[in-house]
Amino acid sequence: GGGGGAGRAGCPNIVLTNPDMLHCSILPRHASYPALFENLRYVVLDEAHLYRGCFGTHVALVLRRLRRVADLHRGARGAPPPR
Repeated sequence: GGGGGAGRAGCPNIVLTNPDMLHCSILPRHASYPALFENLRYVVLDEAHLYRGCFGTHVALVLRRLRRVADLHRGARGAPPPR
């Protein structure tokens, strides 16, 4: 699509997505969006208290993977990740 992704037109200030889209589409192609992961500061989870059982475990693993990918990209730039 013609949406001007982070790898093409710069880094967006806000990305709205869900755990499945992170898992299936964004994280596997993280090399296409280096600025997004280098500059990631906040992740907001709406209704996180409802994430239980199998789905909750899946979300937790996707978020761990998101942190690893962000740390990888920040490490390549040489800056320590914010904690």
